[in-house]
Amino acid sequence: MLTPEQDKYLVKRTALQKIWPWAAGLLVLIWVGGMAAFFLRLPLLANPFLMIERLESGGVPSTSLVVYAAMVPLLFHFIGFLMAVLILFMVDRMLGEKKLLEIVRRLREGQGAH
Repeated sequence: MLTPEQDKYLVKRTALQKIWPWAAGLLVLIWVGGMAAFFLRLPLLANPFLMIERLESGGVPSTSLVVYAAMVPLLFHFIGFLMAVLILFMVDRMLGEKKLLEIVRRLREGQGAH
């Protein structure tokens, strides 16, 4: 038997579980939009192939050449990768919680966990 506090918690988590697909979709859209905006607004920082092309043609300012050429494209892609991993981890955990909440719901209704 569940206490009223536990029952309240399950109701709250079930409500959050229902809005999660929308939140996950919004996170993915923000991530994709941010990556696209970065590629469009700061192509030298985001695109290593463009950086190589500009280096060969002499179109990169010498004052920022070392930073641009070596670190920023790698850092950009690493941060984008970490953001994608974080979103995937959150989606995985919410799917796991959805399964657990379904098991709890079935047990509460007396149907068993199968």
